[in-house]
Amino acid sequence: MSRAGVSFTLSYAQNQLEEAANWLHQVLRIAHDWRQAYLLAQGEIGSMRLALARGELSAAHQALLRIEALLEQEEFPHYVPHEEYVLWKMVSHVEYWLASRNLTQAQAWATQHLLSAQAWDFMHNAEMLMLVQVLLAVPQYSQAVDLLSQFREPLSELGDIQTTIHYLALSVVALSHAGRREEARHSASVYIDRARGLHPRVSGCWPPHEAGTQDAA
Repeated sequence: MSRAGVSFTLSYAQNQLEEAANWLHQVLRIAHDWRQAYLLAQGEIGSMRLALARGELSAAHQALLRIEALLEQEEFPHYVPHEEYVLWKMVSHVEYWLASRNLTQAQAWATQHLLSAQAWDFMHNAEMLMLVQVLLAVPQYSQAVDLLSQFREPLSELGDIQTTIHYLALSVVALSHAGRREEARHSASVYIDRARGLHPRVSGCWPPHEAGTQDAA
């Protein structure tokens, strides 16, 4: 991931949407200037997520259409592995369904993937995180906690800041709603400390004394 891409991810995770928009503009400019289809697809996914965070469903839908058009280009599969190509299509649609409260469609997708999730490994972390989001939205908190627990060890070996931050957020929400608040606080403390070690900017996300002391509600 490029520096601008990492900075977008961090700003977006902290809900600093104007800053995220500035970094996203850089990502898209670089993608267009250098004709990098791979980076352009990532940028459009970022555009959709930013629009969803702002509650702009129409803009998010337009970004989703651009993502679909880009991924359907005849030459695009040559730029990315087939698995990643399929993943991007899946993630984009499920995120849009959740944000637009189309829980019927999202739950149908979750039901289809829940059984196979037992055989997933760390290579399926994006699908797992998306499945947890659907389970939280439905809501099925206990199943979300079980799935997160299944991936705790594999994810601890990864040096992927975006995955770590995402896992942290979902763990705290799932554990808290499942009534396991002590575990939620512990999870927040452990993963915040780990995230600080992955990238210097993460150090400013949470004050050190708050990680293990604030309520995880």
